[in-house]
Amino acid sequence: MMTYEQWEKKNREQRIFKKVLNAVFMTVLVLALLVISTVALCRALDTPEVEFSWSTKQCMRVVYMNGRITDCSVLPDRYDHVWVK
Repeated sequence: MMTYEQWEKKNREQRIFKKVLNAVFMTVLVLALLVISTVALCRALDTPEVEFSWSTKQCMRVVYMNGRITDCSVLPDRYDHVWVK
């Protein structure tokens, strides 16, 4: 038979364990969301612009976010479609 003091101690330990487990879970969840958000933001900011001529509908050039400009011989997998004159 368990005494009240033993029961209270066990109950307190279980509550502390649940609080610690909840804090660890929330920390992992927040860190995962931060990593996913950072990766998505970096990927969105690194998306190059591909300029297409409005009149000919042909690719004119590819402009990367670091300022590098290339021709349209190899288009990137992901890009922002921009119409130019």
